[in-house]
Amino acid sequence: MTGVSDRVVDRARGMRDLVQSEAAESERLRTLTSPIVDRMWASGLMCAFNPTAAGGVEPSFAEMIETWIEMAWQDGSFGWIGIANLPSAFAAATYLPEEGFAEVFTRNDNHVAIGGQDFPNGQGTVVDGGYRLSGAWNFGSGTAHSAYVACGFMPMDDGQVRWIGEGIPEMRVGFVPRDEITFTDGWFVQGLKGTGSYDYNAQDVFVPEYRTMPLFTREPFRGASAATRMGLMPVTAAGHPSWALGSPRACSMMSRISPPPRCE
Repeated sequence: MTGVSDRVVDRARGMRDLVQSEAAESERLRTLTSPIVDRMWASGLMCAFNPTAAGGVEPSFAEMIETWIEMAWQDGSFGWIGIANLPSAFAAATYLPEEGFAEVFTRNDNHVAIGGQDFPNGQGTVVDGGYRLSGAWNFGSGTAHSAYVACGFMPMDDGQVRWIGEGIPEMRVGFVPRDEITFTDGWFVQGLKGTGSYDYNAQDVFVPEYRTMPLFTREPFRGASAATRMGLMPVTAAGHPSWALGSPRACSMMSRISPPPRCE
C-alpha cells in the first residue's frame, strides 16, 4: 500500500488529530464518524492485523498490544473499535477456508470490516452445506460500518448440541452479510457511546459451512505470524487489558492539562 507505514502503531498515531477532533461527534452519532472510518481504511489501519493475503502486515502480538494502547489513549470509543473490528477481520481472514476467504475478502478487494459477537448465543441447525442460523446477540461493537457480522453459535443435530469432547460442545462463528442481520440497536449508554455496539439477531439465516470457523481453532489457513497460531480468543482477550492501559493514560494527560477544580 503506497505511502502507508508498515508499523501498525504508526498508522494509529497518524490519526490522533482527526480522532480527537471527531470524538464528540462520534459520541453524538453513537458510532465512529465516517471521516474516522475512512481514514482507518486510507491509512491501512482497518486491515492491518490481517494476513498479507487479506491486505494486512501480520504484526507481532506485541505490536497489536501497542496499537490498541495507542488507539485507546486517543479516544475510548476509538480504542474499543480497535479491539472489536481488527481482531474480527483478523480471525475471518486467517481461519476461514479458501471458499469463504474468496467470498468475504477476495471478492471485496479486502475492503471488509467485521464486527459482532463470537459468544455462541445462536443455534445453527445442521443442513446440507451449512447451517440455518437463529439467535440474538448483544454489544456488537463496530457493526455500524461492518460489511459482515460475526455470530457465535452452537451447531445442532436434530435439536441436540454437538459434543466434541467430554462436556465440551462444538462452538463456531459464522460471518453473515449485514443485510441478512436485523439490528435492534439498544445502544443508549453513558460511556463508550461512539462504539456503535448494537444488539442484533438472525432468524433462520442460511450460513454456508465455508463461511464459518471453529471458535477455538488455532490452525490458520493463511498468515505466518505467531498470533495466527494463538487463535481468536487469546488475541481478543489481550485487547481488553490493552484498552484499559491506554484509557487511563488519556485521563492522566487531560488532568494535567485541565486540573479538576479544588473542593474547599
